[in-house]
Amino acid sequence: RMSMQVIATAGLEYQTYGKSILDCENRFRELMQIFERLNRVVYHYRNEIHKTEDIRFLKEYDITDVAIKVAVMIPKDSPKEQEQTLGKILSDLKKIQ
Repeated sequence: RMSMQVIATAGLEYQTYGKSILDCENRFRELMQIFERLNRVVYHYRNEIHKTEDIRFLKEYDITDVAIKVAVMIPKDSPKEQEQTLGKILSDLKKIQ
């Protein structure tokens, strides 16, 4: 499932930015670790247990808005819940810039 997430994310990043995470990292194990952590960050935000280290991870690995949006869509929450989760994450990211 995460492999499909990586493929979908990379495709959307190429369409949006002209580059993707695969330009920075293409080793399978490392990609799985990055996306597992990204999904954990989304889980933390969905369950209101997020921490400063979650945002630090997103910044450190330069996780794109597109990658976050794809990760938020995976749990199949309602569109409203997805929008709220994405909004919280992006808002916290802007605070750290």
